[in-house]
Amino acid sequence: MMRPVLEALLADQRFRVSGSARVFGRSKGGRLFGELGLEQVQTVPKWLARFLPYDLYLSADFIVAAPRARKRVHFFHGVSFRNHGVHENALRYDLLLVVGPYMLRRFVELGLVTDQNANRFPLVGMPKLDDLVNGRYSRQDVLARLELDPDRATVLYAPTWSKKVSSLEHYGEELLRRLARSDKNVIVKLHDNSLDPRKAGRDWRGLLRSISEPHFRFVEQADVVPLMSAADLLISDASSVANEFTLLDRPILFMDIQDLQGQLKPKADLETWGRKAGRIVAGPEQVDAAIDAALANPCELSDTRRALATDLFFAPGQATGRAVHEILELLGLS
Repeated sequence: MMRPVLEALLADQRFRVSGSARVFGRSKGGRLFGELGLEQVQTVPKWLARFLPYDLYLSADFIVAAPRARKRVHFFHGVSFRNHGVHENALRYDLLLVVGPYMLRRFVELGLVTDQNANRFPLVGMPKLDDLVNGRYSRQDVLARLELDPDRATVLYAPTWSKKVSSLEHYGEELLRRLARSDKNVIVKLHDNSLDPRKAGRDWRGLLRSISEPHFRFVEQADVVPLMSAADLLISDASSVANEFTLLDRPILFMDIQDLQGQLKPKADLETWGRKAGRIVAGPEQVDAAIDAALANPCELSDTRRALATDLFFAPGQATGRAVHEILELLGLS
């Protein structure tokens, strides 16, 4: 979520950047930052970060791991119809990098934006998505890295993590094996919690590694943006990835969840946009036909996808620059 902004701060001689992170509950910040190409980040144990007087604290989580920091900035880690990010806990931060008009409206509707704090909610966009629209990744290059045939249509399956509304938890092995038998390229990118043995419903990593169909790839990487760039169609459920994919204006399928409305918290919003940017698939037995139909008519729902993307994501491609500008202003720097 924060890599583009961290890259910019690391290039500014006025900043020294430290990082604290956990992977599956264990402190492995050094490995994580290294994998993201941020070797310059000095890793700090989470327990120590609590006591250090940083000038600036950046996080994509409501938890404030460095409470003694002089200024705090929050990155929202997604926009989905579940609206987890629209929460009063965001007010723990001095600056909230709002992703788009829709999110700002939701904060206003909940009474969390007032005349006194409105300047804490600037419209910035989503830095992680700049590379999705700026052409950093090409479909050809990503598929070549995955050793997949670029002449085949490519499907990305990226479900959310939730025992209640995740299609992975609902349809599981049946859906995965049906996708694996498809004549399309199929890429599976799971939420990290689905690979965490403390949280996952089963050993999904073990199952996916056991599937050896020639056009099927299970990809373990933090960044979904390159995979979205390579996909001709996305299959998801309640994941924020579905909204992010609308920036490419390509077909989306939503695996249906029984009694979805009843499984969601009250602040969820299925009315404004919900799943209107894609077609709903009732179950695994219908997924092959749904993929073929969507790829045969890729412009269907294009107007809805474009309108949704405009409402959810402010100034795509420019978010990193805006975020850095807001951070420098917060710190009183030019």
